[in-house]
Amino acid sequence: MTKMDIGKIASLIEAYGETLKSVRGVHVAPHVLRPSSEKALASAEKKLGVTLPADVKSFLGRGLRGFEGARDDEPFATVGFDFLDAEGVVEQTEMLRDCADDEDDHAAVIRNGVALTYSEPELVWSGKALYHFSFRNPLLEITSSFSKFLEHYLASGCFSSHSFPALWKMVSSHVPISIPTGKNVWVIAYKKQFPQYWE
Repeated sequence: MTKMDIGKIASLIEAYGETLKSVRGVHVAPHVLRPSSEKALASAEKKLGVTLPADVKSFLGRGLRGFEGARDDEPFATVGFDFLDAEGVVEQTEMLRDCADDEDDHAAVIRNGVALTYSEPELVWSGKALYHFSFRNPLLEITSSFSKFLEHYLASGCFSSHSFPALWKMVSSHVPISIPTGKNVWVIAYKKQFPQYWE
């Protein structure tokens, strides 16, 4: 597929979220990411001592009429991420940094990175990669591009946790872009981290 810019991906995620409201067996609720101003983004970078990639800044600056939800039945699966605005990024990142053990390999990632979502495991941008991050799990690098992650996240039906196969059966016909699941960097990473949900 042709690489899309952040605005296009975000618009497709928003439209897909509207579609999910009518998909039987899935319930969703709004999770709105309010746009962050240039001033707020600059303040976040200064407070955290980082330079955010252009696509991350574009996403935070645009905002997202996002959603969170889940399958109604077993096996359980969720959709949507609780993305943070610039102020939330600072608060969540500082909290994670306070919890980091300097002896732990997670410390280097969070001390040089930023948390982009709230619920564990968080999406954390650090250095030149996006991680699925939790102190309870081994470090897992997803991809080297935030915009690529968003495309693959959308192509997964905005899957966020637990049984991807169960969710995919319900939403695949509604997903607006196509990336084979065997080549989807988000699905591949999640399966590697939590293989029990594919059993």
